[in-house]
Amino acid sequence: MENRTHAEVLILIACILGSLAIAPFTVYRFLIGDYVMAAIDVVLCAVTFGLFAYVWITRKHKLAGGVICMIYLAAAVGVVFVKGPTAIYWAYPATVGCFCVVNTRLALILSGGTIATLFVIVFGQVPLEQLLGIFSALTLLCGFSYVFNDSVHRQRRLLSTLAARDALTGTWNRRALDESLIQTTSSNKRSPLTASLIILDLDHFKNINDTYGHDVGDKILIGISEVIRESIRLSDRLFRYGGEEFVVIADGANLENAAVLAESIRRKVEKSQLFKKEKITISLGVASLKEGQNPECWIKLADEALYEAKRTGRNKFCLAKKNDCAEEEVILGA
Repeated sequence: MENRTHAEVLILIACILGSLAIAPFTVYRFLIGDYVMAAIDVVLCAVTFGLFAYVWITRKHKLAGGVICMIYLAAAVGVVFVKGPTAIYWAYPATVGCFCVVNTRLALILSGGTIATLFVIVFGQVPLEQLLGIFSALTLLCGFSYVFNDSVHRQRRLLSTLAARDALTGTWNRRALDESLIQTTSSNKRSPLTASLIILDLDHFKNINDTYGHDVGDKILIGISEVIRESIRLSDRLFRYGGEEFVVIADGANLENAAVLAESIRRKVEKSQLFKKEKITISLGVASLKEGQNPECWIKLADEALYEAKRTGRNKFCLAKKNDCAEEEVILGA
């Protein structure tokens, strides 16, 4: 399960635990002649196994999570309806389990509906004090589960964001870039789309670091990232590729559009006066996404165009036009 998402693993574990919990009761009920409940248990085990297989093969978990919650909650209600209030304990793991496999809002709705249904079924069958105790405990359990699960999800989202951000500039980092490249190229293979990639590198940045120190270099990198953010569209994504290199993925931009964007970034950096002692300039390489292209090829084309821009004078951009990574054709820009 190493390569599976957290949500997939939770669904698969829920299916396994559900089957292990139900199987012994299935055997026992057949042995004592309780065939109605045994048949229900068999159906539950079969459906649970089917959901496990579905998630394992397709890796789709959203629908499966909702289905398994509704099945286990319905089973808890059914057992209480058949066996009476003494089987109410099955509602506890069923309601808590919902908060583990679906989003907190849906879990709250499903568990709340289950508690209300159980209250109607059990009402009048047990003393009022016991009834209030059971459903107060169930309500508190769901409330605590909601608060805990919501807090965990918030923390996970925050940690995911922090893990995908560059600590210095606040841009998306190399890890986020790799994921975005895979996502964009995979979508392009399913249905052709328009996108371009721009790699930019600060000219003579090593000399600045060596002469004025890394603190000055860091401030320049932060300033460059801010200038780029102001130059790109809201739909564009900015990443720090490493060191003094940045990458922009421009969704919906063909090569000509990306060239205009690259020149706009270059001009704004040149005029920005980020460092008064020396003029700061950048070189850029631009490559549009081709049909069937993989992430490595796409970024290699842009990187080759960047190298050409540096080789032919710096403070300029180059457009790489290729159908694959084997061919070489570079068109110089302003």
